Amino acid sequence: MMYQLTVRDHLIYTPAGACYRVLMMPKSEQMTPRMLQNIKRLVDAGAMVVGKRPLVSPSLQGYPACDTQVQQLVQELWGSGKVRDISGVDALLKAGVKRDFWTASHNTGFYFIHRSCEEGEVYFICNQQKLMRQMECSFRVKDRMPELWNPLTGEIQAVQSYRCQGDVTTLTIPFQPMQSWFVVFRKQAESASNILAAKKTGPLQPLDGLEILKAEFNRFVPNGIVDNSDNIRELVRNNRLDTWCNNGNWGDPAPGIVKHMQITYTIGGVRKVLYATEGQHFTLPMPGDSGDLLIEKSFYGAVPADLDEESMSHSDATDQLKQLIAEGQYVIPVDNR
Repeated sequence: MMYQLTVRDHLIYTPAGACYRVLMMPKSEQMTPRMLQNIKRLVDAGAMVVGKRPLVSPSLQGYPACDTQVQQLVQELWGSGKVRDISGVDALLKAGVKRDFWTASHNTGFYFIHRSCEEGEVYFICNQQKLMRQMECSFRVKDRMPELWNPLTGEIQAVQSYRCQGDVTTLTIPFQPMQSWFVVFRKQAESASNILAAKKTGPLQPLDGLEILKAEFNRFVPNGIVDNSDNIRELVRNNRLDTWCNNGNWGDPAPGIVKHMQITYTIGGVRKVLYATEGQHFTLPMPGDSGDLLIEKSFYGAVPADLDEESMSHSDATDQLKQLIAEGQYVIPVDNR
């Protein structure tokens, strides 16, 4: 493939027609003279090539003259500045290329590829984590409406909410574990934003038959983890817990990865934590413990060893919400007040 690359207008083309601005060489101190001659051909044609300068040839063909050829070609390419030892990101910035795709807060675990065609722009986005995620994604696309294409079924979904700011279009995309989407931009956007909003038609009134059953406030358990505290409490018999850490008991909240369980409990008034791995059998109280066993909290799934239970606690806001509605307040902000 490397020997079939061509260069037009400083862009590098493959035989299949894919186009690239920068050729990034592997991080290796070895390269054959033939490959370096090919790189020289591309650079002389106007290609931007970056990467670590090699020192010797990996082949014994023509040894030791091959190493001398490598050093001469390296001096001609790297020594003259035609090829630079910089990162691919720095090379793209140097070429004036803006970011093509990114997620809010720079979340990792996403792979993407972008193709331009006559009909528009096509992105293939893959969630590399075995967890459900809902991410705000930004694309280097201007004034076009996004569509979500399911690569497995071919179903096309119109995106109901997105915004265009300059050369960037941003939308929120739901991902199942290891799920992929085609994000296709074909049609011209009608406005800079397409966010559904309720229209006021008069004074707000409560829905007929509205009844608040339960309202809770605070941060809740993240995707990939389930709160199985009640189930664990029900398994305590005669002050003893004897069970397994597995999907048979609690389902599979994080498919494809090893799950863990964290149980916070008190025994004889002393607070302790048990951390178990999927497939492990365990009992409480532990040897040497005595006193009444009380299960405070238990989580199962993609549970990190440093799980902060306090951050996932929540408070009952049922009475407060009922009171606000009784006072005629139907637009209620979700905040700490």
